[in-house]
Amino acid sequence: MDDSSSSYANSDFDDFSDFLMLNFLSDYNEKFIEKFPQRTSALCGKDFVRELLGGRERTCYELLQMDKNVFIELCTCLKQKEYIKDTWEIKVEEAVAIFLIIIGQNVGMRLIADRFQHLLEIIDRHFHLTLKVICKLGQYIIRPTQSSLPSHIVNSSKYYPWFQNCIGAIDGTHVSACVPTDKQVSYRVRKNMVIQNVLCSCNFEMFFTFVSARWEGTTNDSRVFIDAITKPKYMFSLPKEGEYNVLDYGFPCTKGFLPPYRGERHHLRTIVEVIVETV
Repeated sequence: MDDSSSSYANSDFDDFSDFLMLNFLSDYNEKFIEKFPQRTSALCGKDFVRELLGGRERTCYELLQMDKNVFIELCTCLKQKEYIKDTWEIKVEEAVAIFLIIIGQNVGMRLIADRFQHLLEIIDRHFHLTLKVICKLGQYIIRPTQSSLPSHIVNSSKYYPWFQNCIGAIDGTHVSACVPTDKQVSYRVRKNMVIQNVLCSCNFEMFFTFVSARWEGTTNDSRVFIDAITKPKYMFSLPKEGEYNVLDYGFPCTKGFLPPYRGERHHLRTIVEVIVETV
């Protein structure tokens, strides 16, 4: 009886071993011998970008969050500065389009890999490469300018000469952030949103001249501002003698920076303006 039970057990073990071996061989055959491509769309990535740029302006803006001419100028600028080059896998226009769609539409890389018909590793590598060159380009573009006041300021009695020595405006804004779980407390604000506090400065031509990011969402605007103008690592360009930047109530009043006077109401509409609009 014991010998019979032992033989049955050995037979079951042999059958199970054969089953595992067949399963292993089947997986190996499917993965390495009889490969079936996963990306089978007839519209590849470069054709998708070509169709997008050749289509309607609104469609391009909705997907890339950027007009066609701006997109083309951005790609041309990156090529001229040799920040990024075409590869045998992806062209510059395709890499930039991948980057813009991911950050503009907040979609996953797997969806982009299927749309552009590339491996997930290729999408991930070119996304981070484009991110680095965009940050590098930002250091070249976002800088102080010495341009004179635009004509719509000089020729307007409403703004001139009151803004004759004003070189720009500074304000803070909150931007969504992806933060590790152990650091989310200081980045989480009301409405349970995880954000970062970003300080921005722009001139009258609506060009950014300074940006300081990565601050916790709960950080006070005044602290971000003082840190930016006092620490040399930020290379903040202080206003010259007689010049100033305008601020809002959240910033301190110091030399070269003019916030509104507390207790005073500004930008009041006159009775004449209200009557004209009503008529």
